[in-house]
Amino acid sequence: MRLFYSRRQPINLVVDDYVLRMVEIGRDWKIRNLKEKLLPPGLLEHGRILDDIAFFQFMQETVREWKVQRRPVRFYAPDSLIIMRPVEFPADLADEEINGHFYMELGQSLYLPFDDPIIDVYPLPQEDPRAEVRTGLLFAAPEEEVRKLSGIFEDAGLMPVACDIRSLGIYRYYLNQKASIKPEDVYLFLEVNLNST
Repeated sequence: MRLFYSRRQPINLVVDDYVLRMVEIGRDWKIRNLKEKLLPPGLLEHGRILDDIAFFQFMQETVREWKVQRRPVRFYAPDSLIIMRPVEFPADLADEEINGHFYMELGQSLYLPFDDPIIDVYPLPQEDPRAEVRTGLLFAAPEEEVRKLSGIFEDAGLMPVACDIRSLGIYRYYLNQKASIKPEDVYLFLEVNLNST
């Protein structure tokens, strides 16, 4: 029974311009499997897929090589495609209406450097309940690029279940490793890669 569970356990993929990394984490939040494979030059640039067919073939070969066919996969949207910024919105909006509000504001008061974004807004705790304006953190990514990545994973034999933001995923992992985190503390995570810091 344990073997069946581990085969259906989601894998986590990180795609950078030069490397593909896979991490498998168990229920106990311990790393069970870690793999890395260099991407051939010219497949991705600044998080965007340049050659769809070659990237698909690379993924298909890698899925077979790592024996992860038909596994659920969570992946990070490439960092260079993510926009994160504070935003303000009317305080009388219900939480489930906030994303719709910003979709309506596209091209009016909200400008993004790409068309057809995927938008999610995390409302921050309201300090003054009588305030007319609330603040939140807006996360946006180009839908076309995220769907392209997800589609290639699916065509290569994986089952995409979630697209996440790397900094948030790393913070959630850190939270699960440390029991003594204080909400008022500030934490800095520094990532050093071959082509970025």
